[in-house]
Amino acid sequence: MNTIVCDGCSGGARSEVGAAIGARLWISAIAAQVETGVGVDLDRARDRVLAELGALVGAMGGDRDETVREHLLFTSVIAVWTPARLEVRSIGDGVIAIDGDVRAIAFEDNAPPYLAYGLAGPTPRWTAAIVRDDARRVMIATDGAAAIESLDSFAADDRWFANPDALRRALAVQNREELSIDHARGAIVRRPLPLDDDTTIVVMRREGGGA
Repeated sequence: MNTIVCDGCSGGARSEVGAAIGARLWISAIAAQVETGVGVDLDRARDRVLAELGALVGAMGGDRDETVREHLLFTSVIAVWTPARLEVRSIGDGVIAIDGDVRAIAFEDNAPPYLAYGLAGPTPRWTAAIVRDDARRVMIATDGAAAIESLDSFAADDRWFANPDALRRALAVQNREELSIDHARGAIVRRPLPLDDDTTIVVMRREGGGA
């Protein structure tokens, strides 16, 4: 079982395009390794995704640096779960929760490294690399999930497996607009939305003998 979440840079005018393309490239790179039957090497998958991003930039034409900056800056959180082990890695920010251990990966000035920086310099290092052979439950998410109330209990909630739509509805409830009246000022006050950044979440758990 393999899954990826990608999140575009807020400063990139069309970074959501790069995030969507990046997720598909990651899935394709990992699937190609799975088909060989020799296991998944995420370093090799990362190098393939970076090479394909480079080919894409070349095909798009125009100013290379501008194309990368406008379209291809995105973070990635990847989970590869086999019957033998769980491996979770990230390039950039995000949230990882494994069996109650929640890790929010953040960077000063909200400036994480992006894989596409490797098109003009050294390949960015993994910002998280976790291997577990006894994991029962994992959640990977974009950095917006860090604002969720009681994130540890949220990640451990069994409702997400009972109803495929429960997770989406729970996020909508957490992010609903709240209004109050300031009688002294005679004004309506809007509470800032708590999930003010992209919040994409995938939850998985192991049942029986396999993932």
